[in-house]
Amino acid sequence: MITITLVKIFLYALLGFSSTAQAATGEIEWSALSGGQIQEYLQLQQATKRGSDLGHLMAAKDFLINGNTKMAKFHLEQINLKSSQVKLIRNRYMSLVEFIEGNYRESLNLVSSYKYEDKNYYKEICILRVLNLMALHTLDQDNLTRQKVDKTFLNEFRSCAVQTQEFTKNDHYWMESMSRFKTRNKNYLAGGEIDNYRYAIGDIDLTRIWLKLGLYLNKETKLSNVISNIPPDAYQSNIVRELLGLMYYRIGDYKKAAEFVEGITSPNAENIKGNIRLRSKEYELAFGHFNVALLKKENSVNALERAIPLAWILGQWKEGIKLLGRFIKPDQDERKKMALDTAFKIKIEDYQRADQQLFILERLFKRQVPQEVEIMRSYVKLRRKEVKSLSESSAIACKRHDGVNCWIQMQMSIWENLGFTIEREESIFSDDELDIESLKKPMASNPLKETIIVDQKDIEELDSEKLKIDPTKF
Repeated sequence: MITITLVKIFLYALLGFSSTAQAATGEIEWSALSGGQIQEYLQLQQATKRGSDLGHLMAAKDFLINGNTKMAKFHLEQINLKSSQVKLIRNRYMSLVEFIEGNYRESLNLVSSYKYEDKNYYKEICILRVLNLMALHTLDQDNLTRQKVDKTFLNEFRSCAVQTQEFTKNDHYWMESMSRFKTRNKNYLAGGEIDNYRYAIGDIDLTRIWLKLGLYLNKETKLSNVISNIPPDAYQSNIVRELLGLMYYRIGDYKKAAEFVEGITSPNAENIKGNIRLRSKEYELAFGHFNVALLKKENSVNALERAIPLAWILGQWKEGIKLLGRFIKPDQDERKKMALDTAFKIKIEDYQRADQQLFILERLFKRQVPQEVEIMRSYVKLRRKEVKSLSESSAIACKRHDGVNCWIQMQMSIWENLGFTIEREESIFSDDELDIESLKKPMASNPLKETIIVDQKDIEELDSEKLKIDPTKF
């Protein structure tokens, strides 16, 4: 809006606040305008529209830089593709959004127009094309398809490397390495590139890429054997120290890993610190490190995957709900995510919302509800004092061999509404009646004394007597 207003003021200053400006505000009839005034009005409308599009582009760029792809996409969608003069820029920004969100096919399509082949535009989007082609490559393709994909990728990479040569400080070392990885260069995949010390003893930027390549190829052991080739001044770089910390963490030298990342507050460094604390079961300290990492990078998957379970262990229920809401992963099962969120809701005693989510989960699982979800449903129905629903859910859980729900079934035959009963405040047993300690103590065995009705001796005498029967009496 600020951009639009400034454009209008600028044009009014040039044109004068005449009948043309009045037409723009709808204060006079079109019939009162001359041909020249109508032309001025149309130019003003066009400038206003362009100013609006530029404002949306600026906002989208700002949100992209801050990692908020949702808001960036919102602003980009406000630009009319049919009439906008910034369509190519808009599509480039939208391609970046799709790439960040993992939609590589959509991202590639947005920058595949022939209009981008102009050398002034191509250098702005070619790296994005290369990255998308790299991401779309799958190793389970047949050989013929793979060869076609590789050829397309290599042609794009070579063209892009030439056009962007002036912008690189290391001859596209990283992109060149990724192209070898993608085309399955055997020597490269085996870690042969790690033995090329030229990159280790070059400037710090090359040292960083060399280390990153070794970690990317999971060759940290081989990397540690040749790490002495790094120049001493490279250790002053926080990025290099962070990579070395990750290297030592992977090979199991947690002490050295902690020493290298000490004093560094980047997301990766905090995640390494958190993982080290996690291994020693220092859960509170680990949770703190992961939260610091999330302050630096709010969508850090590594931090979220560890912070959410720790929130449960530490009883940070509300924090767990917030963290879970930020956890977005392309291959995640939304049903499991909702089930975990429901468990957090139960912990904060938000039984109404938990009940609503359990209702949704029952349909999402298509009545093949996991036992854990059924147990949660039973507990929620108990706390909400819904007797009929409790009877149904506890019966299902009991049949799945959950002892607590079998006990609930038994208690429901005694108590009219078990939900109200468990909330009664009076004590169930007095102190001298029954406790755990009394059950543990040995007790004297006092046999029961039987009351004798007929003496055994009399029975034995009767059995030994001979019985005389007179047949004439029958």
